[in-house]
Amino acid sequence: MTRIFLVIILLFLSGLNRTIVNVNPKDSAADRCVCGPQLTYVILVEFADNPRTSSLDSLQAKFRDINASFFRQSYGKMWLTGAVKGWFHSDKRLSSFGRYVTKWEVTTDSALNLLGAAESASGLEQDSPGKKIFVVTGEAWGFAFENRGEAVVNEKHSIGVWIHEFGHLLGLPDLYLYAGEHGDPTGWSDVMGDTNAVTFSGFSRIKLGWIAQESIITVDAKSLPTQVLSIASLDEEQPKSRPSKIVTGPQYFLVERRSYFLSGLRTFVFYVNEMKGSGGGILTLTGTLDWDNYEVFGSNYMSLNYVFLEQIYKFSVILLGQEELMVGTVVSGETAKLAVESLQRAAISIISASFSNRVQDLDKANASLWWAWQAYEGLNFEDANNLANEAYALAGKAVVPDSYQTSKDLIVSVGKQLWNNSFTTPEAQKLQQQVLAALQNATLAFSAKRFDEAKIHAQRASELLEVARRTEASVIGEGLESKPSG
Repeated sequence: MTRIFLVIILLFLSGLNRTIVNVNPKDSAADRCVCGPQLTYVILVEFADNPRTSSLDSLQAKFRDINASFFRQSYGKMWLTGAVKGWFHSDKRLSSFGRYVTKWEVTTDSALNLLGAAESASGLEQDSPGKKIFVVTGEAWGFAFENRGEAVVNEKHSIGVWIHEFGHLLGLPDLYLYAGEHGDPTGWSDVMGDTNAVTFSGFSRIKLGWIAQESIITVDAKSLPTQVLSIASLDEEQPKSRPSKIVTGPQYFLVERRSYFLSGLRTFVFYVNEMKGSGGGILTLTGTLDWDNYEVFGSNYMSLNYVFLEQIYKFSVILLGQEELMVGTVVSGETAKLAVESLQRAAISIISASFSNRVQDLDKANASLWWAWQAYEGLNFEDANNLANEAYALAGKAVVPDSYQTSKDLIVSVGKQLWNNSFTTPEAQKLQQQVLAALQNATLAFSAKRFDEAKIHAQRASELLEVARRTEASVIGEGLESKPSG
């Protein structure tokens, strides 16, 4: 079965193109795929007022890292060729290109003048083949001219900045906002929105033709709910197939799943509005979903962030497992969300009962919670909610068993007695080892809150200890009787 990597949710909005179609492969403009080798030269230029601080070797290593990143993110469809050249020295001063050359507000004239100086220093003509990344000294702001195939970064810029500017040379728009504080509506989900992200979202990969068409499923927002969808992580290797450009209407939702910093795998829901253009907020992160457990103060705390509700366009995204989800109506999403809240409340209640040693009859609560999960994963959200509430009630009734204190006292008592007794005869020492084994089993069972079992092992340890004492005394007594008198 083909692995699905992205879900596109079609919106039916008045007056908008809203279909997704296969493009005729002969239509090269629409069937654009940025694939294969990309001839690229990295040109190092030192300005007179800013001596270089980076070695050629370190920048060559960065170029290799960037190439590896593109190769991985394109699923082996695109890679960089070319070389790193320099350092070249320019008699120009960086400061001569204007006071905004180091700021986001850098003007087109200043940027072009800087590029011209860099080209002149390197001796490379603008119309020479391949894309060019000029790495300059100083605090120059990063920028790119797609039509010229040229970009500028400074030697201190991170890999994220390099990838961002090169993304422009590949035809990608800015996903951060030009207005206001230049915020990132993608939520650090795409390097074109924030250079701390380093990687591309599914949106950018579609634009570059890296996502195979058979790896995308489209959902009609008027035909819900869907069947259960298995969605793989974008970090996985995709099927080896010819990539196809996916053409969508200007507004839609995009669902993808991939790793996100230290939080493990995460499901992202984006709103896409391509009418906004570069810097206008094309891609907006509207929700994230996680199927993970977190440990808080030594206890498993379940973070059940499984349901995304979209009230305006009337749909929901519901996680059903590590790789499974469904796109449903708002009503089904609200029912699922209620079930999720009850599941979380029940799970926390059971953990709390176990933490406070209230384990008598807690197995009934665990059984109800298990059945609640089965109902949830089977899309029976109302049953899941009812069973989870039942589990919560049962956990509240659980009590500390009598065996808790009994087993605890016995374990402590036997441990002290072992410490205070020294067995010298082989027969008693053999029994002592059996006492230690039984006491270890009791301790393990107690730690696992199996107090009835712990009590049985502790009683066995106590009985064996008594036998060891009698055996020691008997053997020593027999030895004294058989000793000849002086």
